[in-house]
Amino acid sequence: MEAIAILLFNNTVPMTFNNQELQLQVFFPNLDAPLGEPVNFTVNEEIEFSVPFSETSEIEDSFGSGYIIDIADDSILFQTVASPFENLTYNSGDFNGFVFTDVSVTIPG
Repeated sequence: MEAIAILLFNNTVPMTFNNQELQLQVFFPNLDAPLGEPVNFTVNEEIEFSVPFSETSEIEDSFGSGYIIDIADDSILFQTVASPFENLTYNSGDFNGFVFTDVSVTIPG
């Protein structure tokens, strides 16, 4: 018996984030430890997130790094915001960062 697999790819669908619904969530110290609730948003021409540096955060005796996230048609720009403090130190962990999820599973990949 012979088996044949046919894979079809639609090359006419452009890869774009614009007008797509995404979810952003921050995790630390690993991917089993979310910091706060996830945020759903629709990508548009504006800057999606602009968060100032904060002297407090959800973790005791810590701070919240400021950042700007701007998602374009085909890229994600992450930019840190300058801290008013010198010689900052960060705790180590398996993961410390952002996770983006395609909520509607509509972005071809």
